[in-house]
Amino acid sequence: MNAYATIFNWLSFGFCFSATAGGMLMLFRRTQAELGAAFAFFQYYFILITLFGYYSLWSWHIVGVFAQFDGVEYVAEIVNVLGIPFFLSALLMLLMWGCRLSKHPPLIVLPSVALAVVAIDLLMSVLGFDAFTELNGIWALAGIVATGVVAFLLLGIKADFLGSRELKLLLGILVALTLIYASRLSPLADVSGYRTAFNILYFALHSALVVLYVAYAPSKQVEKVTNLTDLIEKFGISKREMDIIEGIYAGKTNQEIANSLFITLQTVKDHTSRIYQKTFVKNRGQLVALLRKN
Repeated sequence: MNAYATIFNWLSFGFCFSATAGGMLMLFRRTQAELGAAFAFFQYYFILITLFGYYSLWSWHIVGVFAQFDGVEYVAEIVNVLGIPFFLSALLMLLMWGCRLSKHPPLIVLPSVALAVVAIDLLMSVLGFDAFTELNGIWALAGIVATGVVAFLLLGIKADFLGSRELKLLLGILVALTLIYASRLSPLADVSGYRTAFNILYFALHSALVVLYVAYAPSKQVEKVTNLTDLIEKFGISKREMDIIEGIYAGKTNQEIANSLFITLQTVKDHTSRIYQKTFVKNRGQLVALLRKN
């Protein structure tokens, strides 16, 4: 690797690192209480997808710069393999984010995505496309299907999720990510400088996705409830938790609730803590206010 290529790679790495830092700073400017349960999946997605980027995508460059020995590319490929779980976990979080925002059942969407990846892989193998049988082809194919599915899920979301313009930009970024994953399976992958260009676009698009979603998403994506039945469905409240909520709403103390339900005081406290987490409130007053408001 000549001096100019080394400098270019380090400048590219610096750009990716800056993009990641900016994305991370933006990612924690908002809270789950503001953006709803889906936001946690989005946070996990960005963290895992950037871990994969540094652990796998940059491994060839970094190992190539710091190490000069026979089989260096083989070592880089092993590191690449070890990073695949980060990528697959990230795609799972992305799909969960899309399911929560679009209110599609994950138990239907996730198996469908897995079957689509396997079906396309087998079809391409039968047709003689060897790239789909390689490791890079498999994870790229998974990225194509997952980002494409999430873009499709978001098409059905009302414009008040984001502004109409911002929603189109968000979809545009997801489509762009689908295309750059597809480029891994094209002749472009053999062009000199492709890997560096791919890495730059990979980090730039993911950081842009964070900035757009976090900066422009409305502050009240938390699912609204209109009655106690709606509360159970929206926040996944169990029957026992509902009994405790009714006691809190009636103004009973924890001990009084425990006595009426024939459970221990500690059990009431444990259930109450989980209720606060599920409904994104911090105390009894906020929980009662949530119920009265709706």
